[in-house]
Amino acid sequence: MSNKLFDLTLRVAVELGIVRQGTATGGSTNTIIDTNLLATLDDEYYKLGTYWITDTSDDGAPEGESGVIADNVGSTGTVTLQDVVSQAVAAGDKFAMAVPRYKLYELKQQINHALYMDGYIPVIDTSLTTAANQREYSLPAAATRDLRQVNIYSNLDSDRNIPRPAYNWTIRHSATGSVDTLVLNRDYDAGLTIELSYATQHASLEETTDELNEAIHPDRIVYTAAAGAMRAYRDRTRLKHLEGSIERLDQMAEIARQKHPLPPLPTRQSKLTIVGRSLDAGWGSDL
Repeated sequence: MSNKLFDLTLRVAVELGIVRQGTATGGSTNTIIDTNLLATLDDEYYKLGTYWITDTSDDGAPEGESGVIADNVGSTGTVTLQDVVSQAVAAGDKFAMAVPRYKLYELKQQINHALYMDGYIPVIDTSLTTAANQREYSLPAAATRDLRQVNIYSNLDSDRNIPRPAYNWTIRHSATGSVDTLVLNRDYDAGLTIELSYATQHASLEETTDELNEAIHPDRIVYTAAAGAMRAYRDRTRLKHLEGSIERLDQMAEIARQKHPLPPLPTRQSKLTIVGRSLDAGWGSDL
């Protein structure tokens, strides 16, 4: 199951206790109408708050879309959306809404801060392929900082594709803004997959559909982000009664870290000198 930024922001808001859920009785691309739940609320109750469309009858758009609320009118049960949806909200669509105590941009900031603080995760990249008479390859940006292993798949037959270490590779660093270069110590046959194993921090989640890497359990991020958001709100408002809730969220975050540890990072490849019959020959001549 994927965990998108949509899911993470909603879960954080739920942990903060600011979410109500309902069923639309109608709507459009810029309104959600609910003559039941929303009609009981004061005007502007949700102004600058957040909405999530959590379910539609056909599982299509606007399910999975979220954004900022412009305003609401209690007498008609109508919420006007500042961030419009791609398809009209229809009767029967499920939604969630949060008051603007914690705004959507703050939820995103806390999620990305939690990701940044969570540490490094292992990544395997197979986007590079060997070329004849070539030893230099442009590295993916994420692999540059902490590249730990370089392996070459030994056979073009997918049923016998065995990765083997490419020893004594180096990285040639380029000027700021330019990609770095992986330099192999020998030529390889063309068409072989280069496997890069590296450690990196998670990329920032910006769009609703951006996904959390499967190596990170969402509980690690949700509870940490919720604690951070509530701590920031307490600092702004000086509401001391929030201390207990913050402590509970911190405890849940620690439990999540212990229960769902990050996977081990790849070991660093040793630098060896391989003496063979020919270091420049094609794959297999000296192994």
